Amino acid sequence: MNQSNKQRRQCDDYLSMAIQYTRAKPVCLILMSGFSGSGKTTVAKQLSVETSAICIRSDVERKRLFGLASLASSRDMGLDIYTEEANQNTVQRLIELTSMIFDAGCGVVVDATLITAGARRAFESLAMSRNIPWCLVHCEASPETIRTRLELRDQDASEAGYVQYQAQQALFEEFDVEEQASLVRVDTESTSWVESCKSEVSQFFAKNSTMVP
Repeated sequence: MNQSNKQRRQCDDYLSMAIQYTRAKPVCLILMSGFSGSGKTTVAKQLSVETSAICIRSDVERKRLFGLASLASSRDMGLDIYTEEANQNTVQRLIELTSMIFDAGCGVVVDATLITAGARRAFESLAMSRNIPWCLVHCEASPETIRTRLELRDQDASEAGYVQYQAQQALFEEFDVEEQASLVRVDTESTSWVESCKSEVSQFFAKNSTMVP
């Protein structure tokens, strides 16, 4: 291949890549689920990039409701931001944001524990009312790993510790039949979780939507 043809081929490759990057991805909803320290935020970031969906994080929105910056310490301010009322207000804010993002024609990744059926159902109903495909991604890790992750957290929007983790276990409500059909479980202790998670989510939307993220 001479230099001219080589440059032409490179140009074609770059143009093809540019088209792929600028092509609009279909709107979808990905609901993260799992206890604090289970790896939800890490997974959510990966899926946000994979699907071009906007990621909204409960820890950040929770603090905003209290007028706090994402890395500010609520304890230093003498605030309890993990009350039941705060939990409900945070979920409601996430629902409002999800609706606004749908209105803008974009998909959403909701990074939250979503351990109660009522909280999950609110998002699922919103997506179904707009004919937007949705799936649940439930992150799992051993109690020992979660404890270690929570103890090592630093400069993170989440202030949840092992006490919150234990409380979440008591409040967790199992997935119903419909949710189980839309569920992807992710073992975040696995060395291959990134690719396997991306693959399962892509396969799910391929089967359940005419447009694939």
